[in-house]
Amino acid sequence: MSVSIKYILFILIIVLYLVSRLYRLEELYTFSFDQYRDAWEVKKIIVDKKLTLIGPQSSYYGIFYGPLFFYLLVPFYWITNLSPLGGAYAAVFFGLTTLILLYFIGTTFFSSRVGIIASLIYVFSLNINLLNRNCRNDPPLMSFSLILLLFIWKIFKSKKKDFKVIPSFFLGLIAGLGFHFHFSAVVFPLLLISSLLIIKKRNLLLNIISIAFGFLFALLPLFIFDYRHSFIISRAFMALSADIREVSYINNFYLNIILFMHSLYKIIVPEQLLRFFKILLLLTSLIFIFIFLYKRIFKTKIFIFKIMILWIFIPLIIFSFYIKQSNDYYYLMNFPVFILFFAACLEYSSKNKLAPFVLFFLGLMFIVNLEFLPKIINNRNLTLANKAIEFIKNDSSGKPVTIDYLSTDNFKVGFEYLVYYYRVSIYKDNSNSSKYRSYTIFVPASKNKDLYYKAVFGDIGINILYEKSEN
Repeated sequence: MSVSIKYILFILIIVLYLVSRLYRLEELYTFSFDQYRDAWEVKKIIVDKKLTLIGPQSSYYGIFYGPLFFYLLVPFYWITNLSPLGGAYAAVFFGLTTLILLYFIGTTFFSSRVGIIASLIYVFSLNINLLNRNCRNDPPLMSFSLILLLFIWKIFKSKKKDFKVIPSFFLGLIAGLGFHFHFSAVVFPLLLISSLLIIKKRNLLLNIISIAFGFLFALLPLFIFDYRHSFIISRAFMALSADIREVSYINNFYLNIILFMHSLYKIIVPEQLLRFFKILLLLTSLIFIFIFLYKRIFKTKIFIFKIMILWIFIPLIIFSFYIKQSNDYYYLMNFPVFILFFAACLEYSSKNKLAPFVLFFLGLMFIVNLEFLPKIINNRNLTLANKAIEFIKNDSSGKPVTIDYLSTDNFKVGFEYLVYYYRVSIYKDNSNSSKYRSYTIFVPASKNKDLYYKAVFGDIGINILYEKSEN
C-alpha cells in the first residue's frame, strides 16, 4: 500500500470516527453521578480556582485515583463554558487518541493493512462507539496500554544491550499516570517487568527499581494528600490487603474469564445480538483465533505474541485477587490488544484468497452499527435532562424554587449540576420572593406510574407538590 493511499485512508477513517461519534451525541450521553462528580470538580478548578490533589474515588472506600483526569477535562469544560456536554466532547477526543495509537501500533507491529483494519474495527464497533461518547475516567487506559506497548517494542528493537535508567523511569511514570484514571493500572508495572524479562536486557534489577520510582513519582499528589489527611488512603489500602485474604481466587479467575470473553466479543458483536451466542462458542472461537494467529502469523513475530499474551492474562490473574466482583471496564486496557489480534488474523486471511471474507466481515460490522445506532434509546439522556430543568425554570418564571429528588441510581447529583449550569434560582430562607414552587424530580418515572406527573421527559418525571406563600 503506497504512503499516499495509506494516509488518505486513515484520514477518511478519522472523519468516519468523528461523524459516527458526534451523531446523536447529546441524545445518547448520560449525565449521572460520574459525570456530575467530574464536572463539579472541573468547575472548582476553573471558577473557584481550587486545585485538587486527588481524582475520583475508587469503588473501594478511601482509595482515590490521581487528579490528572480532572485536569484533562478542564479545556473541554472551559471551551464549552462549563456545559455538561463538555465531558462528552472530552470522551470523543480520548477515543480519537486511542484510534490514532491503534493505527500507528498496528502499522508498526505488523503492517499498514493491519493498522487500517484495526482502525476500521474500532470505528465500526457499536460497543466502542458507545464507550467513546461516555465520559468516564477509565476509557483513557486504552491509550495508556497502547503507549506502553509501543515503548516496549522500541526497547526490544533497540540494538543496545543495556536499557538505560531514565527510559525505565519514564515507563514507570506513564504506568503511574494510568493510576490517575483507574486502579486497574496497577497491573502496568507487572506488565513492564514481565516484558523486560522477555527482552533480557542487562541491569534488570536497576531498571525494575527505576520503574518503581517512576510509578511512585506519578502518584506524588496522592502521597501529599494522604499525608495531609491522616493517611486515609494508606489505611484503606491496609484494609483492602486484609480483605484480600478472604477472596476465592479460583472462582474469581473463572468468573473473570467469562466476563473477559464477553467483554471482548461485545467489541465484534453488539450486545443486542450477543445473547444468541453460547459461552462454549465464544471460548472455542477465541482459542481458535489464538492458535491460528500463532501458527500463521506470530511464529515470525514471537516477541509480539508473548507480549500480547502477557497483556491479556496478567490482568485476569491480578483481578482475581480483588475482593469485589470484576466489571468489564476493568479490562479496557485489553480492548485494543484484542483488536490488534483480530486485525492481524483478518489481514492474514486477506492474503490467502480470503479477501472477500475480510470485506464481508467489515461490511457486516458497518451494517450492524448503522442498524442499531439510530435505534438505541436512552430515556435519561442529557437532552431530556436539559428539557426537565428548562421546564422548571420556565414554569417558575425565574422565581426561586425548591427541588427534591426521588432517584434510585445517582441521578440526583446530575440534576444538581444542571440546576447550577442553567442558573435555576433555589429558594433560601433569606429570599425576598413572595412565593415559591416546590418540584420533585422522579427517576425513573416508569417505576412510579401511579403518580400524576406535571411533565414527563423520557424516564424523567416532574411533579409540582405545592406552592407556598411567604408572609
